[in-house]
Amino acid sequence: MSEMEIVIGKIKKVDTPAGYTTKEKVDWLISQGYSFDMDEYEMDFYTSEQLINIGEYWYEWIEKNELDPYGDCRVTRNSDGSISFFAHWYNGGGSLEEVLESDIEKLEVV
Repeated sequence: MSEMEIVIGKIKKVDTPAGYTTKEKVDWLISQGYSFDMDEYEMDFYTSEQLINIGEYWYEWIEKNELDPYGDCRVTRNSDGSISFFAHWYNGGGSLEEVLESDIEKLEVV
């Protein structure tokens, strides 16, 4: 069954050798220390916790945060004392202030 997903991340392109097939690139990436979960029945589909394949290029995950698609809130304190946040929720009576309240309180305690 399909469902909504929310991912916030940061990736960096891995320079793989030019002219390699997908399998050759995967073999090269393994030789460079990356790991893959390989499905013996679907050898053209390679998955990795460290990498993401977009088109013909491979990218290394620098940061990856999977958020709850039904509602999530992330807050961080910046070096200048300000607070950055991401809030996602069903507005069925809850306000932004209510969504942010507990996470900002946690920041204030630290």
